[in-house]
Amino acid sequence: IQSTNFVVMVTVSSLFVFSMFILLLVVPDRGLGIPDDEDVWRCSEDGPPIRFPFRFNGSQLDYKRYPYPGFIISCSEYNYQTVPEVKLPNLKAELYVQDIDYASQEIHVYNYANACLMELLLSENSSRPNFEFRYDRLKKYTSYTMLNCSSRRIDKSSEQFCGLELVPSNLEIGQYTHYYWEFSQYVECTKMYDTESIPDNIYERDYVTLTWSKPDCRSCEANRKGCRFKKDGHDEVECFDLPTVRKRGKSKAWQVINSTIFRAVLSSLVSCSIAVAATFYLYTLYKDDREQRLRIEKALEDYIALKPSRYTYADIKRITNQFKHKLGQGAYGTVFKGKLSNNIF
Repeated sequence: IQSTNFVVMVTVSSLFVFSMFILLLVVPDRGLGIPDDEDVWRCSEDGPPIRFPFRFNGSQLDYKRYPYPGFIISCSEYNYQTVPEVKLPNLKAELYVQDIDYASQEIHVYNYANACLMELLLSENSSRPNFEFRYDRLKKYTSYTMLNCSSRRIDKSSEQFCGLELVPSNLEIGQYTHYYWEFSQYVECTKMYDTESIPDNIYERDYVTLTWSKPDCRSCEANRKGCRFKKDGHDEVECFDLPTVRKRGKSKAWQVINSTIFRAVLSSLVSCSIAVAATFYLYTLYKDDREQRLRIEKALEDYIALKPSRYTYADIKRITNQFKHKLGQGAYGTVFKGKLSNNIF
């Protein structure tokens, strides 16, 4: 039994080690970019990593000669959650960061207090240096003219977005017959300014995707290297090899262990191990019971082969001469001296 249990333990342990090895091979490394280290910050465990070219408000990093404004991120409390907040120049609204894609240099921002984020970003006084709307040549874009129609009531048939009256900038009187009546109601309005081209599908989302072109660290991200400013350059960047020892943050091994895929595989592995152990245990019980039955059958066969004699109570009284000579007392009863025949006592 001990030998069988040892085999069970070795089998389960080998299965666990093999599964762990396969898991480390098949779990992919999600995304490009550098891992967490001493220059990476997070507002929460599940929040996006904050690193160059963004600056974490309150960090000890030297950004005195930082040439690009708008890359300051701080941690703010909202609805009992700690979320990253980005500060854009000349924009008083609070913009929160949903995600940062360093490989494509894109940042997704949203706003809790004002559900219409585009109204803030389309404002004439809200400059966004270094940040632009993300453009895709396969998507449709439209430029709009912002009008001041406070002196006139606008028909609801006009296109509205976030409480703003939007008129396509390339719309001309008489260009399309069905546009003429709509355009005529804007004659008494005052033009404020033209907006930049806006993706048409942006109205369907509760966040805005902005991109930045400088500083350009895409080549560093593609080669899985860090990015930083050159010491002798004002706004030029350089790539550098990442240190193998990380002073801060969780290692890749921990990230793999903490991943959802690992937990799912580990749960399946534990269930499989329990099933294997239970199978071996039941097999051991069956084997022991079978061996016990074989031993009993063998003893019965040996007993039958001896051909034992059977006596009645009257025969035993006669053999022991009416239980005359007592030899002793044992666990199975009293022992008497008897005579089976003339030659056997």
